[in-house]
Amino acid sequence: MTDITWDQNLAIVAQRWANQCKIGFDQYRTIEPYASVGQNIFGYIEPLSSANLNDPYSAINSPCSKAVPAWYAQVARFNSANIKPFVFSSSAGQYSQLLWANSVAFGCGSSQWIANNKMNAVCVCNYGEAGNRQNGIMYTPASDRSEVCSNCPPGRFCDDSCLCITPNANQDPSTITRSSS
Repeated sequence: MTDITWDQNLAIVAQRWANQCKIGFDQYRTIEPYASVGQNIFGYIEPLSSANLNDPYSAINSPCSKAVPAWYAQVARFNSANIKPFVFSSSAGQYSQLLWANSVAFGCGSSQWIANNKMNAVCVCNYGEAGNRQNGIMYTPASDRSEVCSNCPPGRFCDDSCLCITPNANQDPSTITRSSS
């Protein structure tokens, strides 16, 4: 599994979609340099209250601060036998995209608006490359250390947690703690 980095282009497209104030997937997203772009959506509607009216843009009210825990909570509905080969489940699709090993970058956007006397919110996150590929490999479990580390892409190094990391520009790759493969 590789580390994942922020991609401003993925975020710009996610924000454009969020700005449309719709809770639903963007079916037409092509963002270079990615061959495919995955997407997670989290939306909610709640009654207006003093908490969301006084400071609707605070971190506590941010749709994305609520989204990631909700996406991860789908783990309870995910069958771990479906990691390799991957079998898609619509009840855990946001979770599996969140953990997809070949997604190396992400970018998110959010929007909040009042409609019908209710606070509406959406968080949109785009991922390059897309996950949820039927019969693909969601990730290689860390128990298979040699397979995980041998599959690190060029320029990435396997660290002690079996994560394929990219050294930052100021980091000497020889100083990274690597796992033997």
